[in-house]
Parts: sequence; structure tokens; C-alpha cells
Amino acid sequence: RVLPVVQRALELSRRLHLSYHVPGRDETTERDVDPMRLLLVEGRSYLEAWCRRAEGVRLFRLDRVQDVTLLDLPAEPPAGAEQRDVAQGLFRPGPDDLLVTLALRPAAAWVADYHPCESVVEAADGGLVVRLRARDTSWVRRLALRLGEQGRVLAPEELAEQVRSDAALALAELGRHAEAFAALQRALADQGRTIRVPVHMAELITKVTRTRRD
Repeated sequence: RVLPVVQRALELSRRLHLSYHVPGRDETTERDVDPMRLLLVEGRSYLEAWCRRAEGVRLFRLDRVQDVTLLDLPAEPPAGAEQRDVAQGLFRPGPDDLLVTLALRPAAAWVADYHPCESVVEAADGGLVVRLRARDTSWVRRLALRLGEQGRVLAPEELAEQVRSDAALALAELGRHAEAFAALQRALADQGRTIRVPVHMAELITKVTRTRRD
């Protein structure tokens, strides 16, 4: 449903509102954009538009648009908004970008589709070993935590160590929450009362307890 709405916006020179998933931050953003053109690059469709949130020209991959609304406002990209040269592809790593190697299990193979990779090699277990460049490693660290046992950083070792440290801190934080709930339950039980813990918190406590036991 996204493509027809985008095409209509271009025909009518109308502004769009996008709910757009940003995989690097694992979040969905809301933004108004002034469409400029549709592009097909490396087999994927993109909308090039002036983003009013970022105040700049941006490319939006259509399969990452979760919702789109045609607004009753004219599309008015600034006169100085320049179309991006995509003749050499979309991703142009800089000389200072860090080369990161990830090992991905089959369930995490989607990472190779969502992020530009310098190389993708199939592993013996059916997973992938990918190499990609990162200007800012914070999103790689968040990605590694999100993947859990489905993916890990192989190189550089400094980044792998940072991810292990992040995981330990996250586990400790979860443990504190679990202990607080357990203490509250004990205190109320001592008074002959019961407390109902929300299902999602009960699952979280169980997961933390199992992880610490393992």
C-alpha cells in the first residue's frame, strides 16, 4: 500500500507523513517529508524526499515505511535541495569507518538485508558471517544486544568486549528489577496478602532467574 500512496504524492506534489523504521536504532520515527522522486537502487525502492524533521534530503526505503499518509499540504522542498548521486550505490564508507565482523545465526540473517555489507559469507551452520562498516559503533552495540544468542561480534575485539560489558550491565539491571519484585512479594506475603505481577514482568523475572542460574 505504500508505493501507490508515494506515487500519488509525487503526481500531486503533496507532502507525506511517514512512520519509518530505523533499524540501526531499532525504533520507529514519525516525520513529514516533501517527496522529490522514486528510485530503484540495488533492487530496492526508495523515496528521496526533503525530511522536515532532519531538515535535509533523505532516502527512505519503502519496505521500512510502516505507515504513510497523504497530507493536504503542498510538497515544498527548498530550492537548494539536491538529488543524491546514486550511480555508485548508496553506501560509501569513509576511510575512518570501523570494519566490523558479525557472526549471525540463521534467525538473524535479516541483518544482511537491512544493513549495507562489504561481504556476506554463508557459514557451515546455515548462518552468515558479514563484514560492514560503522561510523558510530553505538548502533552495532545495540544491535548485538538485540540479537542476543543469534549474533555476536567477531572483530574488532575491542568492540566485542564493549558488547560483553553492555550485556553484563543490562543483565545486572534486570537482576535488580527481579530482586525488587521478589522482595515486594515476600513482604506482602508476610502480611498475609498477595500481589499480582503483570505477565510481562513475570516473564522477565523468569528469564533473568534462568539466565543467572545458567
